[in-house]
Amino acid sequence: FISCLLTFVLILSLMAPLSVCADGTDTTTVTPDTSWYSNTGTSSAPVTCYIEDEADLLGFGSLLKTTDFQYEIIVLKNDITLTQEWNAEKSGSVAFWGTFDGQGHTITGLKKTNPTSDYGFIPNAGGCTIKNVTFTDVSITGSTGATGAVIGFRGADQDVHFENVHVEGTLSATNQLGGLIGAAGRSFTLYFTDCSFKGTLTHTGGTDNGVGGLAGSVYAHIEATGCYVKATIQAKGRAGGVVGSANDVSTTAGDRSLTVTESYITGSIVSTGERVGGIGGRCGKVSLTDVVVAADVQNGTDYVAAFTAQCLNSAEASFTRCVFTGNVTSTGSNAGIFTGDGRANVKVNECLLLASSAVTLPAASFAKATTSCAVTAEKLYCDTTVYTGVYTGDESYRADLERDPQAWLPKRGLCKSGKGHGSPLRYDLFVDQRCSLQYHRKRLDS
Repeated sequence: FISCLLTFVLILSLMAPLSVCADGTDTTTVTPDTSWYSNTGTSSAPVTCYIEDEADLLGFGSLLKTTDFQYEIIVLKNDITLTQEWNAEKSGSVAFWGTFDGQGHTITGLKKTNPTSDYGFIPNAGGCTIKNVTFTDVSITGSTGATGAVIGFRGADQDVHFENVHVEGTLSATNQLGGLIGAAGRSFTLYFTDCSFKGTLTHTGGTDNGVGGLAGSVYAHIEATGCYVKATIQAKGRAGGVVGSANDVSTTAGDRSLTVTESYITGSIVSTGERVGGIGGRCGKVSLTDVVVAADVQNGTDYVAAFTAQCLNSAEASFTRCVFTGNVTSTGSNAGIFTGDGRANVKVNECLLLASSAVTLPAASFAKATTSCAVTAEKLYCDTTVYTGVYTGDESYRADLERDPQAWLPKRGLCKSGKGHGSPLRYDLFVDQRCSLQYHRKRLDS
């Protein structure tokens, strides 16, 4: 009996101690595992590496400090819940150049407190693709660098693709801040396809920082299709439902473009600074098609609009089948519905402003606001400018829109052999019944 007892005690002494809180929570530290990784890929034959559990995922975080993954495809095989802070860090010029494919899985609990450099699931990226992954219970707070849930910062030269990427959580920063990506450089395009952000973005930094539902401050082109943002955005600088700042004053008109299609924004976008829009804050050339904004937009100084606050250097701003309901409030002299910049080359086609939308602007405001416009069934007169195809609705349409904004968007995948339609279902109903306007519906490829 004594020998058995001694053997049992010896076995216990060799076992790794378990760390358990008073509430019974296991706080054992998970050791990062990089054994799954292989860097044997080439440009013609990239290698696929599989992440199966939390240890593997933390191993990926560790590798991001030293590895560019240029010829690797990283595949997530399971849903993973992180039980400790995310361990990736920006390290010099090391950037992620590979593909991360979540295969429809979810990463829960991406958390970091007070990071001191650019931060996100991938702190620093090159040309890369992130797809088929959902991040829930995200909490990145007190960041002093460019911050996004998925990518913190992206340099220049090659495109970044976000495909079927969804984020839910809370982010705060004193620098550039975006739901998916914080900041990006020049000479490439950010593509967002079927992506979303749901949660809160809080910016406590300078007035020249950008804060946006998908992207913060970028000098790249942006193309967003089939995306949505349901967010409370609080900023001290430029802010937008999609992007806070998408240009800089040194560029020529249209040198940086923002293209948004079949997407919607709900919630509130509030800044104590200037350049605040339901879609974009400071922009270059803008093209919005089949876009719904059901949000309150407010700033404390200048340039505010339901859609895009400022379009630099007289850039073209095109709005086709766009719908707005909400409140626009500004104390500045440059404010409106389509754009708050009177220099923009604005083109409007078949857009809908619901009658209960409130616009609170100073008397000196000159740009595209319903309070300084005469509205008829088919035209919106702003000062000496006439915008054709702008309609107003009633309270029943506003309530329906705010309840289900996605129902006002085109139904992709239903346009077979030229049948069906690409215009918003409920928008069609409104225009047909309330404005007595029959128009040819645009066919979208399925």
